[in-house]
Amino acid sequence: MAILVVANVISNRVLPAALYVPWNVAIAAGLVVLGRRIVPASQMGFCRYRRGLTWGMVIIAATTLVLLAAQAVAPLHDLFHDK
Repeated sequence: MAILVVANVISNRVLPAALYVPWNVAIAAGLVVLGRRIVPASQMGFCRYRRGLTWGMVIIAATTLVLLAAQAVAPLHDLFHDK
């Protein structure tokens, strides 16, 4: 728990905004590696990944198609502007 608190403070108060995502990905990967030393991969759910991987790819493809369709339709261009 303390690792997450420290990582959160560092990502929000110390690091520049450009490093927010890489920092959090590194922390998540580090916690998975640390966790695998304590808990076997089978108990963490890493042995049965095909169903989740399939659904993840379907969701990524659907999201990409919706965003490309919205980009192609001129009246929807305002959705891509931050206000």
